[in-house]
Amino acid sequence: MNENLGQFDIALFNSIIYHILDPMQAVLNMARIAKHVLTIETHMDLAEPSKPAMVFYRGEKAAPGFPQNGWGVNS
Repeated sequence: MNENLGQFDIALFNSIIYHILDPMQAVLNMARIAKHVLTIETHMDLAEPSKPAMVFYRGEKAAPGFPQNGWGVNS
């Protein structure tokens, strides 16, 4: 993260998180620059588990229409 960016009132982190290898660190980094509001929009998966969960999609096993690598999270 570029420390010279400063903070923004609203930060949008939409349609990006599933492409990042370390999504939790990315959310923490974005939270540092979001002064009031951080929105996160991403691909959802694993609807059944009642606990927080994520699935990693490897490029060679990604279903058609999914990112070639990345993550799917539950609500």
